[in-house]
Amino acid sequence: MGWFKKSPDLQAIRPDVGPQPQRRFGLTGVGSSPYVMNCNVTIDTQDLALGRSIAAALRESASGGLPGVQVLALPHEGAVEIACNVESVTGSPPGHLHPGEPWPSFSIDGQTYRHVPATLIAARVAELAGGHGVRTKGTALVGFTPRECRGLAELALTRGIAEFWKELHKIRM
Repeated sequence: MGWFKKSPDLQAIRPDVGPQPQRRFGLTGVGSSPYVMNCNVTIDTQDLALGRSIAAALRESASGGLPGVQVLALPHEGAVEIACNVESVTGSPPGHLHPGEPWPSFSIDGQTYRHVPATLIAARVAELAGGHGVRTKGTALVGFTPRECRGLAELALTRGIAEFWKELHKIRM
């Protein structure tokens, strides 16, 4: 488009919505992606190598790994945290991953997205760590579920809260 150039041709830019860009206002780009959550499971060990092997087994790229899951093992408060970014994916959940367990899903423009349930991640970490005689200490979810996101968006819209991020601290995260 050329909008990233120091002296863009504003007449060549065709906005998706709204008026033609004007130099005095600048440009704003907005994007979005399907839901991502963080699910962090702490294992009761300081053995970072064990944590890394568990992370490697969980990763989407591993044989039998969890779809949409990116994982790191990090030292955390005298233990090891298996830190997972859980992205939404399309398609049906693999049958070998706890058949019958519901995967949270939502639809955007007719496309269904799903993400691995946190309970499955915690169970897999417990299983893999348990094979080495290590127990889990706890699981922490960071962020909102898709259902909570929708509810918060509806709340902001019905109350006319234009700058919701300023009100967010009054609501839990």
